[in-house]
Amino acid sequence: MDLTFVSGWAGFAALFPNFPGGARFLAPFAGLDEARVLAALERGGEALLAWSTGAHLVLKHRALVLPRYERVVLAAPFLSFTGFTPARVLRLMRRALATDPTGTVAAFHAKCGAAPVPVPGDVAPAELDAGLAFLAESATDAAPRVPADHVLVLHGADDAIVPAEAVRRCLEALPGARFLALEGGHFVPLSVLLEAAGG
Repeated sequence: MDLTFVSGWAGFAALFPNFPGGARFLAPFAGLDEARVLAALERGGEALLAWSTGAHLVLKHRALVLPRYERVVLAAPFLSFTGFTPARVLRLMRRALATDPTGTVAAFHAKCGAAPVPVPGDVAPAELDAGLAFLAESATDAAPRVPADHVLVLHGADDAIVPAEAVRRCLEALPGARFLALEGGHFVPLSVLLEAAGG
């Protein structure tokens, strides 16, 4: 399968073992900024998976990105992170990241429900900080409503990061999209994502 995956903040490849060979793994703010993620997505393909911050990036640029893929799976998406999480939470995370990047990322992974992994040696804390700054400011709304019959939206029933109301607002922007509630929290294992994509 021609597959592209856009991960979330601190969504390092080590969180997704057994990632298919030949597929593209894009890690926002761990090697790629918003413009570079978007440039990579312009190629299009058979299947696009996106989780959390990755799903937000796809939604933000949905008019450009969605028509380029045959199937799209958006896990734990949001139109605006600070629409439901106070900006002070991100400020506190940025402060903690400056003094203890490994501990800050581990705490975030634990809240997501993911097995914690160390910050990779090739990821600068400054990049992760840029990601938090991005989440504090980045937003899109439910217009335009882009046809989305080929889109599946996933959300964990126990998600402690993105609430159900945030996902409902995403669905308003995606007429025709299907929704699937999952057991578990914010983190969605690779096996679940691949099954949802038909792979």
